[in-house]
Amino acid sequence: LMAGGFIAELWGWRAAFVVTGATGFVWLYSWLRWYWIPAKHPRVTADERALIERAPGSPSRRAVRWVDLVKVPQTWALFLARVLADPVARGEARVMRWREADPALAAAVAIDDFGNYLVQAFLFTIIAFGIVNTVLMSVMHRHREFGVLQALGLTPGQTGTVVLIEGFTLTAISGFLGVGLGLLGTWYFLGDGLDLTAMMENMDEMTFSGVAVDPVIVPLFTARRISQVLAFILFVGAMASVYPALRASRIDVTEAMKFDR
Repeated sequence: LMAGGFIAELWGWRAAFVVTGATGFVWLYSWLRWYWIPAKHPRVTADERALIERAPGSPSRRAVRWVDLVKVPQTWALFLARVLADPVARGEARVMRWREADPALAAAVAIDDFGNYLVQAFLFTIIAFGIVNTVLMSVMHRHREFGVLQALGLTPGQTGTVVLIEGFTLTAISGFLGVGLGLLGTWYFLGDGLDLTAMMENMDEMTFSGVAVDPVIVPLFTARRISQVLAFILFVGAMASVYPALRASRIDVTEAMKFDR
C-alpha cells in the first residue's frame, strides 16, 4: 500500500496499478513455477508429510454447499462488486471525476493554483535579478583578473564558461540551502498545521461548494513539487548567468590590464 502511494505520487495513479499488477503477475508466476504441495514435495519426509496432513486446518476435499457460501462475507463482497461494476461496463452509469462532479470547487482550485504560480513567477523574477546583480558585480569587480587570465591564454569562451559555472554553482548552493531551510522552518512551526478555528466563531464548519473544509491546514511536502522548485531555481540561475558570462567573454584584454581597482 505504501509503495502504491509512492508510485502514484511520482508517476501518476495509472502507474501505481500497472506496477503493482505486474508485480502480482511476477509473484503468481513464481508461485506456480516453484510451489510444491507437501504430498509431492521431494524434500518432505514421510513423517513430516503425515504431520502436516494431520495438522488442524489442513485442506479438505469436502464439497462446499451453496448455503455455506452465502454465509461467507467475501461472497457478498464479490456479488456487490459485480452488481455495481456491471452498469458501468454496459454504459448505463458513468464514473465522474471530482472536477466534473463539482466544477465550482475545481474552478476554485484552478484559481488558487494560478495565484500560486503567479506568486512563484514574481519570486523567480526577483531571484533572477538578484543572481544577475551578484554575478555581474563579481565580473566587474574582477575585470583585471579576467584580463590577466585571457592574457595567459584563456579564450573568451572559456572565460564566459567560468562565469557561467560560478553563477550556476552559486544558484545550486543557495537553492538547496534555501529550500532545505524553508522545509525545516515550515515543518518546525507548521508541522501540526495552521489552525484557523478562530475564524469559525459563528460557524459549525467551514464549507465550500458543499464540501467540508478542515479548519486545520497541514502543509503537504511532495517530492514532485520540491523537485519542480529546485529545477526552476537551477534553470533561472543558469539563464541569469548568461548575460554576465557574455560580458566576461567580451572583455578587452588591453583595457582590462589598465584597469585599476
